[in-house]
Amino acid sequence: MVEADSYGERQLWAAVLELAYWDAVDIPRGLQRNERNHIQAHTRAWFIAAGADYRLVCDLAGVDWRVVRAEVMNQIGAKEAA
Repeated sequence: MVEADSYGERQLWAAVLELAYWDAVDIPRGLQRNERNHIQAHTRAWFIAAGADYRLVCDLAGVDWRVVRAEVMNQIGAKEAA
């Protein structure tokens, strides 16, 4: 497991995850539809694949990638059902 060197670095990587979460679940309306769809599809694929870069970001943020992924998948499912 890779760890960030400081609290500030963990906060930075946590912010990266938070932005990705919102991109996957609820894109702001200020973008054109095709741009929103592209960002959302790309970000959802990042969470679904849970590749090495995703797991590294979670490690640097100090969170379990499995827990984050499960929460994002639950939110996506809830959003799709609404």
